Amino acid sequence: MKSKLTLIFVLFFLVSCQEKFDAPTEFDSSKSQVIYDEILEAYDASCNECLETVFQEWGMGYDELITLTGDDAEAEAVYKTLFQPWKDKDAYSELAYPVSEYYVLQNNLRYNFDYAELPKDKYSTNTLSDSDLTIKDFHPRINDSEKPILFTNKIYSDAIEAFLTIGKKGTFELSKEEQEEIANREAFIEKHVLVNRSHWELGFSVESYPKVDKISFNTTKDSALVMFTRDLAGGNALLVKTDGEWVLKTAKISWIQ
Repeated sequence: MKSKLTLIFVLFFLVSCQEKFDAPTEFDSSKSQVIYDEILEAYDASCNECLETVFQEWGMGYDELITLTGDDAEAEAVYKTLFQPWKDKDAYSELAYPVSEYYVLQNNLRYNFDYAELPKDKYSTNTLSDSDLTIKDFHPRINDSEKPILFTNKIYSDAIEAFLTIGKKGTFELSKEEQEEIANREAFIEKHVLVNRSHWELGFSVESYPKVDKISFNTTKDSALVMFTRDLAGGNALLVKTDGEWVLKTAKISWIQ
């Protein structure tokens, strides 16, 4: 009888802890709730294989990628030249992808033709304007990546952030127990994708960096100034087109949160 009471108490304690850490979340899509439940179930069972199934489902549907043409294709080529963290880990932080299984790429890309040629040591974000074109549903082929590619998806991103923030999104007022729980959840997710924590308040994203915020071409389309973000920092990169190929000339961090 005593052992049964002990078991009931332990089960009640575990359920109570789970409810405390997982306040109800209102999602924009019911699919996010389904994914959230799957992630939580995998976490409670310490089942990495179960979580891998979630990410495999995320990756479905990208076999038929759209081939871009014209200026969109040039913007894609610039992006692909810059997004090569496996080749230049010093520039984009060697700690960025310690064990994560996937890269998660942005799903839109902005560009314009407002870049005025400047001396190499004097280009700045001031040369970028708001006269932008946007490639939506941006799914570039990254053939030389050593990891599988996913693309940012709000349904999955919302579910993962809700799982990581344990009902505390938007605050840094966390108890020690809550901090430990969040750290455990981060470690669980980071086996599969990089987790970026917001600097100012509790929030997360899983987008791999460098993220290209904007590309600004010159009028002859043979130079491009790129504003990028890398973790809690960002800056500008200068690329030039040589013999039909985009080449990265310089990349500088210009701000840090």
